Amino acid sequence: MVGSMTPLPLLQKLRVSVSHKNLRIRAKAAVSLYKCVSKMVNEEMEEFGMEKLIEVATDLVNDRLPEARDAARSIATSVYEAIIKDVEVEEKMEVWQSFCHSKLTPINAISILKIVKA
Repeated sequence: MVGSMTPLPLLQKLRVSVSHKNLRIRAKAAVSLYKCVSKMVNEEMEEFGMEKLIEVATDLVNDRLPEARDAARSIATSVYEAIIKDVEVEEKMEVWQSFCHSKLTPINAISILKIVKA
């Protein structure tokens, strides 16, 4: 890995923990996952899987704890920035919408699109 040296197995464990039935564990895992994602370069995010990250954000965006919801919004924003990094300004929203609609159910895509507006 180039940037943060975050091991992918740790990210996989955190990804599993964001689905935990205990909301405190879920929120702590979400915050930890976001901290890892925020230090990743685009290649690392792609290696882990942009679709996995956006799915995690979707799962947490309506969580009962505000920490988990904030982490979800931050993860979604990080994925957005990575997706549109080399895209022309006028095409950013189209590329982002296309990504969300191809990776998520229609209702989940709408909830993520509301978070990140270009």
